[in-house]
Amino acid sequence: MASLLKNLRTTAPCLLAITVDSLGFGLVYPILTMMFAGTHRTFLGPGVSAAEADFLFGLGYMLYPAGMFFGASLLGDLSDRFGRKRVLLICMGGLSVATGLMAAGIVLRSVALLLFGRFLSGLMAGSQPIAQAAVSDLSPESQRALNMSLLTLALSVGIVLGPVMGGVLSERTIEPWFDFATPLWTAAALAALSFVWILFGFRDTAPPSGQALDWLRSLKVFTQAFTTPSVRLLAVVHLLFQLGFSIYYAMISVLLIQKWNYTPAQVGLFTGVGGLGFVVALVVVVPFATQLIGDKSLALLGSSTGSAWLSAACRWARTRCGRSPSFSASATWWPTRPCSRFSRNRYHQRSVDGPWASPPRSWPWPGS
Repeated sequence: MASLLKNLRTTAPCLLAITVDSLGFGLVYPILTMMFAGTHRTFLGPGVSAAEADFLFGLGYMLYPAGMFFGASLLGDLSDRFGRKRVLLICMGGLSVATGLMAAGIVLRSVALLLFGRFLSGLMAGSQPIAQAAVSDLSPESQRALNMSLLTLALSVGIVLGPVMGGVLSERTIEPWFDFATPLWTAAALAALSFVWILFGFRDTAPPSGQALDWLRSLKVFTQAFTTPSVRLLAVVHLLFQLGFSIYYAMISVLLIQKWNYTPAQVGLFTGVGGLGFVVALVVVVPFATQLIGDKSLALLGSSTGSAWLSAACRWARTRCGRSPSFSASATWWPTRPCSRFSRNRYHQRSVDGPWASPPRSWPWPGS
């Protein structure tokens, strides 16, 4: 027990960094969708057209992975040159500043500040491989398997918790002082906490190498993937998959809000359930299925069933446009019918005055 507690104290700063890093992926899904594509377009001002709002919505989604594209490899090179602790501090400090800028952009109603913070958060979201390497170095052989499982758990918590936190903490019918900036302030505080913990509780595991930085590494790796015959096909397949994955997660939130009047909390919970499915597949299904049928067969099976499932879901959505799917959730504050009188009248009437208007006095009981 003593050795286990010592192991947790050693690796906990890195585990928190991984959780905070993975939060950023889905945290803003409910927020951006509501502000740019939902009922709260008053954030953009009266002079912004629907086409401009749609463009800003897509830009907000695009800037995070664009930042990751340039930042991930650069931060890895920086960790080799200056040490892992310094770069983890840069990542957590940068994430805290970035999410704080996004929250300030919402409070000040500055689209430029919001989008700049979004790009900066992607640029700083490179701590996962660095923290994983640090945990691997810190782990004795007897506890290496346990620590790798803890890494997966930390990643999973962030993937599931991110959209849920973004939706629930921006739902003013839960708490009157919640708004779209609340989950971002919370994420900034968690990143700052991780920064302090790494600063005082983490021992660097790799001495600086002093190697030169390659500022164009991201572009070189990307072009090599499509010019190397042995990996070209896999690169194309992976690119197409990521395109479909990104389009689905962006547009499913729009569909839920515009067709079925989902609230931010409902969008966050819906996306969180999808993240939970991803975690189950990553931890349980993929390792078992790989041993059973092999990598290639699993890839073919996954892509074909995924395409068939999404096609069926799109067809179902088309046939039920304007109708509300029924839910029976255990949470008492989840409306069992998203298109109930609350959703159509109270919530959307409040949207006329923007997301900072006064919330209804009572909780959103269906049919109340």
